[in-house]
Amino acid sequence: MTVVRWLLVWDENHEAIQSTAVEIARANKEDREDDPNVPELTHVGLPVRNAAEALKRLREESVDVVLIDLGLPPPDGGHASRDEGTSLALEIHDSWPDTNILIFSINPIDSRSRAECSRVKVLHNEAHVMGYLFSMAMSHAKYAQAIVAAAEGQPTYILGVPFHHWQKCLNAPAHLCFDRVDPLTPAEHAAMVYLARDTLTTGEIAAKLSVVEDSVVRYLADARAKLGDLPDRVALVRWAFTNCPDCCLYDVDRIAPDQV
Repeated sequence: MTVVRWLLVWDENHEAIQSTAVEIARANKEDREDDPNVPELTHVGLPVRNAAEALKRLREESVDVVLIDLGLPPPDGGHASRDEGTSLALEIHDSWPDTNILIFSINPIDSRSRAECSRVKVLHNEAHVMGYLFSMAMSHAKYAQAIVAAAEGQPTYILGVPFHHWQKCLNAPAHLCFDRVDPLTPAEHAAMVYLARDTLTTGEIAAKLSVVEDSVVRYLADARAKLGDLPDRVALVRWAFTNCPDCCLYDVDRIAPDQV
């Protein structure tokens, strides 16, 4: 019997991760009872909650498929970010190219979002993910079947919207922060990302960039001017969430002015 060794990387408590792995194994067992040719799924080791734990496990164990929560927490324990899941997928593909990757998220693909489409292109073209699973449409049985399919090199896309949204994203424009007539400088872009993605103050951004706070104020003002004379920082944050692939996609309607 073929055995598929898989790893779940999920920003949840250990009990929830362990329980999910057990339920996926149970669903896989039922599939094998119906069809003896279905590979057996074996979850690798203890629960893994973040990128650092996942990379450590991959160095220690042979893994066929990694199922990654796209919204993982950063190493410093800040806001969960789609950047973390994307970065982990890229690092796994670079270091273990024979390990297949599945991404799951509570958020469906929306091809109207340029930021989302840029991320899709990275996941598809650079990390070579085998599928994007919309968790609200999933069951333990569907997860089990997707992991088996990924191990066999078969792409799986279970989305809350039609598959054509994924295809439309692959044909979408590139990075709008830089691919424009008047592109943002690296400093302007970094300041905007720290403001929008990490909700840092100008003083905190200055510390991150090793500049004085007045420089950060100028970077943000220049970014607003270049991106269409945006009236204030709230507008800049909203633009970033919609268009910048380096900014995670929070619900922009819930952003209050005092957050920026």
